[in-house]
Amino acid sequence: MDSHQLVHQLDQATSPCPSTMPPKVVVLVLSLVLMETGIPKPGVVVTFAPVNVTTEVKSVEMHHEALSEVLPGDNVGFTVNNVSVRDVHCGNVAGDSKNGPPMKAVGFTARVIILNHPGQISAGYAPLLNGHTAHIACRFAEQKEKIVILEKKLEDGPKLLKSGDVAIVDMVPMCVESYSDYPPLGHFALCNMRQTVAVGIIKAVGKKAAGSGKVTKSAQKLRRLNECITNTCHPSLNQ
Repeated sequence: MDSHQLVHQLDQATSPCPSTMPPKVVVLVLSLVLMETGIPKPGVVVTFAPVNVTTEVKSVEMHHEALSEVLPGDNVGFTVNNVSVRDVHCGNVAGDSKNGPPMKAVGFTARVIILNHPGQISAGYAPLLNGHTAHIACRFAEQKEKIVILEKKLEDGPKLLKSGDVAIVDMVPMCVESYSDYPPLGHFALCNMRQTVAVGIIKAVGKKAAGSGKVTKSAQKLRRLNECITNTCHPSLNQ
């Protein structure tokens, strides 16, 4: 593929507008988050993954000023109730508990481009993955096939990968989303030996349904209030 073909392919690429998608935020540091998709507002009950903590957003602030809503790309402060610094960590993902809540990924399939690796990569390789604000060691569980850029298959189940190769790889684990569903949460870089050795796009995610995690009292109270309002305003829904 020459440069003109590459530019043409990039011009044809489309992705959903982040502001129209269900809200997703990633934790930068304690009380500071980066908006990735959606337009969250105070009063929303959010779930943090993969720690499975649910709580109410009391306020959203930027430079100590309260905001009624924020847009993707904003760095803002979140005020939440009854959540300890030991409950939520950098790299966790939060989203609306009733509208596409984030879940822990037990594994994901990605298209990986090996950029600069001095040796050969085999299954079991575990570099540091930098995705959104998370930095975690992820393992190459299975190297499914070797392809070219346009996903034409060259080899099934390659044992070894080297610089310049493009492959479909199963990897584990972290909290991510497929690129087609949530582009800001669907790409990553792999680092090893103090350099970027590969980049990837997530094609599919195997998610683990959340169990009975921690739900704060404010989140429970807000849920009961919403149920009461629904029953009062729309009694036919319960019949």
